[in-house]
Amino acid sequence: MATTSKITQALLGPAFALGAMTVANDADAQALQGRQCVSLAEFNQTLAAEGQRTLVMGERITVANDPSSSTGVRTSRRFNGISSNAEGSIGYQYEGDMPRGMPSTRICIGAVLTNVGLYDARRTEIPARAYLGGRFNQVVDNRAAEGNRPMIIADTVFGSGTTRRNGLPIVVFGDLTDRLGSVSTLLPNGDPTSIVSLDNVDYTPAAIERISSQR
Repeated sequence: MATTSKITQALLGPAFALGAMTVANDADAQALQGRQCVSLAEFNQTLAAEGQRTLVMGERITVANDPSSSTGVRTSRRFNGISSNAEGSIGYQYEGDMPRGMPSTRICIGAVLTNVGLYDARRTEIPARAYLGGRFNQVVDNRAAEGNRPMIIADTVFGSGTTRRNGLPIVVFGDLTDRLGSVSTLLPNGDPTSIVSLDNVDYTPAAIERISSQR
């Protein structure tokens, strides 16, 4: 879990500002920020106000030490989603505090997104944008050979006003047969890294409608 925390800081933290000088459009600034947590009602109100819909949903399986458990660990499932407006100019990668099928009481923003592209992972064609460079390109090909293809490709955003910058890109992979997926990126040091591993991955009806309209 510590590794995931460090990667999240690399995605959104000020240290990456040195390598990300592209200013995001403040006209499309989101109301919520990375690592911010709000109630489900406030989150839903924000999505509605920003014209966003959840496009991809799944569950992250968390593991924590638990001496009272027979296995020594305790697992839980947390709803994960990727949202975007119709133009793809604003979006969120977010996590609830309950599994899929159960209303979360609290939503935490993992990453603020822009340039959100929605792709059909049911098709064999791989979008060129998924190839982030270096060893990540081989990751894309290896996963595609196993039926795990890009569903979402986006840029992360951090800061506000004059400090608002685009950060690391993310690729959301999904195998819609096994319903497994991940949120992955290419770190500045050239390492392909999975930020979040997902189970029970699906497109939402809103995503299917958008994909159909793209054809």
